Parts: sequence; structure tokens; C-alpha cells
Amino acid sequence: MSLPQTIIIISLVLLILIVLIGVVVYNSRLRRKIEQLQSELLELNFAPIEDQITRLNAMSLSGESLSTFTTWRLVFEKVKKTKLPELTQQLTDAEADNGHYSIFSTRRLVNSVNKELTESKDDLVNTAAVFEQLLQSNRENETQLNTLLNRYQTMRKAVLSNSFKYGVALDQLEDKLTEMETDFDTVKNLSSQGDHVEAKRVLTRLNASLTTLDDILPVLERAEQELSDEFPAQLKEITTAYKDMLADKYNFPGTDILEEIKRLQEDLQKARNLQTNLDVGELQESNELVSNQIDGLYERLEREIKARKVVDKETDLLVKQFSQSELESTKLIKKLDHIDQSYQLTHGELPEANQLADEVKQMSADFTTDQERVAAGKAVFSNVQVDYERITKRLIAIQKRQQEISTDVDGLYEAERIAKGSLDNFAQEVSLIKRKIDRQALPGLPTNFIDFYQVVVNEIGELNTELERVRINLESISNKLILIQEDVNRLNSETARLRVRQIWWS
Repeated sequence: MSLPQTIIIISLVLLILIVLIGVVVYNSRLRRKIEQLQSELLELNFAPIEDQITRLNAMSLSGESLSTFTTWRLVFEKVKKTKLPELTQQLTDAEADNGHYSIFSTRRLVNSVNKELTESKDDLVNTAAVFEQLLQSNRENETQLNTLLNRYQTMRKAVLSNSFKYGVALDQLEDKLTEMETDFDTVKNLSSQGDHVEAKRVLTRLNASLTTLDDILPVLERAEQELSDEFPAQLKEITTAYKDMLADKYNFPGTDILEEIKRLQEDLQKARNLQTNLDVGELQESNELVSNQIDGLYERLEREIKARKVVDKETDLLVKQFSQSELESTKLIKKLDHIDQSYQLTHGELPEANQLADEVKQMSADFTTDQERVAAGKAVFSNVQVDYERITKRLIAIQKRQQEISTDVDGLYEAERIAKGSLDNFAQEVSLIKRKIDRQALPGLPTNFIDFYQVVVNEIGELNTELERVRINLESISNKLILIQEDVNRLNSETARLRVRQIWWS
């Protein structure tokens, strides 16, 4: 036998050995899986579900509850009576095939059993859950029924014993209570018939109805109190007060209050319709709006009452203020007229004083008009109060400005005295410069120095003449004094330079 043939034979033998080993190993694995599945089948416990079925049968279910129970009982029976025997037989067949090393057949059976067993377990778990839910639903229904029935009885007793608190809403409330009573009877009938699923739905509806009623009862109580007591009493009080105030010569701006009261009474009737229909949301909004409008009417009355007190109090004070302001205006104008004869008022003081005086006269006329309206019983006191506040504020500002003008012109006399003193000092300085030059006999004075000296002397003379006039312009004089001061300083400097030069030449 040649070497290549030997190698081929050895390779085939090795391959066969490997295949055989693989088959043995896989066969062992399948055997363990079969044993596991057999164990799982044996562990299936049908007793708890059978106990649930027994208890549910005793409840005499009907309707949707019975339909649900029947559907899932069939699922359970199919698993127990059909699938379990089938799976047991399939595992027996798989065990036999595996013993004959029919690997592919065994694997197919094992996979099929594993899949169906998983599905069966899920069916059993779901069945137990549904049955428990049915049993729990019955228990919960009984508990919830008792709880809701207690709430209902307490609420019904409260409504009927305090029926006066709900006014026109009572009929609708009684209808709601009757509907709920019918629902309670329905729950009892459904429970007795075993339809616990439908009973649960009705209980849920009952719970929502009771909660809604519990929420709206306080709103209806409050609304009835407002519509029957508070609002009518307030409108009556406002009507009486308004008529009394009209008789006492009060007047009111804006819309007629009686017309507003009439409109509010119509709003109250509309609110009654909302109350009748249990439209609590719109009812709350309507009553809140009415409440705010009533508060607005009270505020209008109170505003005029308070304004009248202010007007009565401030009238005498304004009379005194006008008297004082008019006196101050007259004094200031006379003062400015007198000063204007001696000084030119360059900042419009006199026209401004006249304008302020005219403004005081106009405000005095407005004040007089307000007083005439008050005396004639035609005044709106809140408007008069606004006028008084405006007038008082402006009078204070005018008096302050008049004082500022008076203080400013008072300084003119002092300014004139200072101007004359300054001019005298400049004249003395220039005279002293001349004596120095004369005493030192400075030869050959420059022409420009002599000319500038003469200019300064002329400026002093002209300003002195201006100060001697009957009516002087102190602002112009002040500006010229500044220029003369600069020229005198320059003249002193020039004189000092001439003296230094004379000493150097000597």
C-alpha cells in the first residue's frame, strides 16, 4: 500500500472517530434535555387554578365575567387534558429515538416540546392571573360598593337636610341622587348575577359621580348664599346710599349707578339659570364678575365721600394760599417795576412774574368755578379733588419761583456797589502807575504803551459814566469789569518791564 493511500485511510478513520464521538456527545446532551423537560412537565401544578375554578363556579358568574371565565377555563383544560398528554408522548418518542441515535428526529421533537411547554406555562400563568382578577374584582366590588354607599348616604342626608342651601339647584341635585341610587341597584343586581366586570364599570361611574357632586356642593352653597343674601343686600344698600347721596348734592361721573344696578340684577337672574342647570363653572365666573362690579360701585360711592371730605378740608386752605400767592405776585411785580427803573432786567424777570401772576389768577378763577359748582350742588367731588391737588401743587411751585426771582434781583444793589468799588480800585491802580512813571522820569516811553495806557483810562471813564446812568445793565457792566481787570493787569506788567529796562540801561 502506498503512502498516499495510507494517509487517506488514516484520515477517514480519524474522521469517523470524530463523528462518532460527536454523535455520542450530542446524544447525551439531548438525553439531559429530555430529562429536564420531563421534570418540568411533572412540576406543572394545576391544583391552584382548579381551586380558582371551583370558587368562581360557586359565584354564579354571568355577562362579561362569565364570558371571560369560560374563555380562560377552556385554555386551562386544553393545556391539562390535551397538551400535557401530547407533550408527554412526544418526550417518550424522543427518548426512544435518542436511544437509537436518531439525532435529527430527537432534536425536532425536543424543540417542539420545549416551545409548546413554554407556551403552555404562559397560558397557565395568564389563566391564573385572569381568574385571580375575577376573584379580586368581586372582593373589591364588595368593598367599594360599601364605601361608595356610605358616601352616598351621607351626601344624600346632607343635601336633603340642608335643601335650603342649594336653592333652585335642589331639583337637579335630587335627580343626580336618584340616578346614583339607580346605579347602586344596578351594581347589586350585576353582582348577584355574577357579572362583576360590568359591576366594576358601574362602580367606577358612581365614584366619579360622587366625587363630582362632592366638589360642586360647596360651590352651590356659596352661590346660593351670594345670590339670595349677599348680592341683593349689597345692591339694596348701594341703591339706598346712592339716592341719599344724590339728595345730599353728590354727583357721579360715568354711567348712571341705578342703571348699573339694574343690569347687575339681570345678571343675577342669569346666574340663577346657571345654578338651576348645575353649570358650576360658569356660575362661579358669573358670581365673581358680579362681586367685582359690586365692589366697583362701593368704590365709586366711597371715592366721592372721601373726596368731599378732602374738598371741605382743603377749601379754606386754598383760599388762604390764593390770597397769599396773589399778594406775593403783586409785591414781586411792584418790586421788579421799581428795580427796572434803575437796572436793566436781562433775564425776563418782569414778564415771567406777570405770567406767573396771570396763572395764579386763572387758577383762582378755576377754583371759583369749582366752588360755584359745589354751592349749586353740581360738583363731582372727585373731579374737584383732582383740581385742588393740581392747583395746590402748582401754587407751591409758583411761590417757590417767585421767591427765587425776588432773591436774584435783591442782589442787584449789592452787585452795583461791588462794581463801583471795583471801578474805583482800577482807577487808583492806573493813577498809581502814572505816578510811578512820573516819579522815575522814564525817558522815551513807547508809543504803544502810551496808547494802551490811554485805552485803559478811557475804559474806566466810560464804565464810570455807564454806572452813573439812571438805568444800568449790570450784566454788561460785569462783563466790562472783567475786561478792564485784564487790561489793568496787563498795564501793570508793561510798566514793570519798562522799569526793569531803565535800571539795566542805567
